[in-house]
Amino acid sequence: MTRIMLLEMLKAERARVIRGFLDGVDLDDYVDKLLNHSEILVRSRGNRCLGILAFYCNDSRSRRAFISLLLVAPEARGHGIAREMLEQVMSITRSRRFHSVGIEVSPDNRLAQSYYHHFGFHACGVRNKLISMEIGAEIVKGVKTDTLTFPTDNTVMRVAQ
Repeated sequence: MTRIMLLEMLKAERARVIRGFLDGVDLDDYVDKLLNHSEILVRSRGNRCLGILAFYCNDSRSRRAFISLLLVAPEARGHGIAREMLEQVMSITRSRRFHSVGIEVSPDNRLAQSYYHHFGFHACGVRNKLISMEIGAEIVKGVKTDTLTFPTDNTVMRVAQ
């Protein structure tokens, strides 16, 4: 994954959402942080990035992974890309014997809150004016996470670090 690809997706989402998406965050610094410290799942077709999920699965004390970013290109939404990437994170989390996965969502982003709730996340508090949500690593509604398969036709899903 290139730095440019990630930055382009972030800028496009910020322009689309207008208010609330990484407000006050320098996108160049944020991209550098993600590329240097997080693990990144990419869903693409050819040279076109369809989705990105950046997460941290490195807190051996709490055994809690954290999703820092989940973006799906507007034209690719509704095709299961977010679910595929979330399921992959759950699988990775379980394989590393972590107990849960957290994510933070803007209170204004009701669609994302509903989506994560449907996936199995539950609200567990507020931090920095964002809603904290969490899911047990063994739980994905209707799916056993140790038997997941992922598409291979015209797609690439990879972990970068």
